Amino acid sequence: MMTVRRLAWRALVGGCALLAGSGVFLIACSASKAPPAGTRAVMASAIPAASATPAPVLTSVATAPATWTRPPSPAATLPPTLAATGEPTAIQPSPPAQMLVSGATARPPAATLRPAVTPQINQPVRQLAELKTGADDLAFSPDGKRLAVGSASYEAGSQFAVEVWDVASGRLQWRGMQADAVRKIAFSSDGTRVGSVSFDKTARLWDAASGAVVAQLEYGYWVYGLDFSPEGNRWATGGFDGKVIVADASSGQVRGEFRHDLMVLDLALAPNGPWLAVLSTGSYGPGRVTVWDVQTHEQRVLADFDGVAYGNVTFSPDTRWLAAPLGSGGQIAIWQTQIWPEVTRLSTPPGTVSRLIFSPNGQRMAALIQGGETQNQIVVWDVPTWRTLSQFTLVDVGWDIAFSPNGRWLVAGLGQGIEHPAALEAQLWDASSGKLLAHLSHAEQVLAVAFSGDGRRIATGSHGAVKIWELRTGE
Repeated sequence: MMTVRRLAWRALVGGCALLAGSGVFLIACSASKAPPAGTRAVMASAIPAASATPAPVLTSVATAPATWTRPPSPAATLPPTLAATGEPTAIQPSPPAQMLVSGATARPPAATLRPAVTPQINQPVRQLAELKTGADDLAFSPDGKRLAVGSASYEAGSQFAVEVWDVASGRLQWRGMQADAVRKIAFSSDGTRVGSVSFDKTARLWDAASGAVVAQLEYGYWVYGLDFSPEGNRWATGGFDGKVIVADASSGQVRGEFRHDLMVLDLALAPNGPWLAVLSTGSYGPGRVTVWDVQTHEQRVLADFDGVAYGNVTFSPDTRWLAAPLGSGGQIAIWQTQIWPEVTRLSTPPGTVSRLIFSPNGQRMAALIQGGETQNQIVVWDVPTWRTLSQFTLVDVGWDIAFSPNGRWLVAGLGQGIEHPAALEAQLWDASSGKLLAHLSHAEQVLAVAFSGDGRRIATGSHGAVKIWELRTGE
């Protein structure tokens, strides 16, 4: 059930909509074909309407560090590798297949998961380790030495946790249990804190070294939004009850609360400056993009649009641009910060923009488009000309994307396989040419991907395993 709720909100494609009635919200999907026999049945998730709730409670928790568990590091399986120099061998993706996507069928039973045949090619990656945990979200520490995992286990009774692993040894450093699925996880810019938000209605600030809970914020419903300011002094979280809380990133002390009359789907703190951007939504709509000055609490609505909001809102690394998808209509708005004019509106292929990211060097922007039964695609634009650099089709549903620090490589997590063999893997692409360079295989759909800050490591996560890969491109 946790998988259904999480992926329904990550995707909401294939005719999915939020329906309101009798004071609750329901997630429902319509499609031209029913899922094959044996696929998990669709279950509507009841979501109470956003309403005013008491101010959040900040709880300073003085607890002992979590018990360290050190499972043996499995032997690394080394796929074929590329020569130490030269451009990676490129392969072309297989022709796209028609597919059925539903939030409730996002993790079909094993009988329906038939991995696609992976060509035997030289790859510019090799697998370093496989961590015996599951992941809904992943984040490398700024120095790349640790990996934070929003862990999810659905096999022998649902268990959910925040974990930090040592990348070099593949050993678990600490684990902090949560009562429900972890929606998002992140390191602070100095690497001393880990932030998490969960369906258990909490946002937590953890000591990255020990796993002790530094602070806990209480919400009235699921918490979806999470971000640290790059300068390291702010931590922002937001939930479906319409609240956003900005707190001190070291102590967790609340600095301000910002209320919305819509559910907060995502948020972002500006890398430089006092701005907080919020993407919020109603059950049928509207969707809204709002920007706040966290010092003066001045609010500016940048866009109201019909329909439900999807995806995320994001600042460019230099804080010059703010970008957000405007519902499912295939439009991405770009605003210039400080005076906030809308400078352009980008059109995308049919589908829903489920993930929107800038490259860490700020030179590119990419959108992951989930197309239901049509093609799922990735589009890459040049910044700031907003010219399309590449556009390529995925052979299966994409769940997450991440840029390498230099913006040259892009990794995507895939896997659905309802009406065709599932591509249970991550894929490495050349972001400029749209050439598929490598398959990073898993036994289940890959829901989360991340690049280390130095560009040398890739982490890919499914509910069955987290894998760490070494990128070897000859650079």
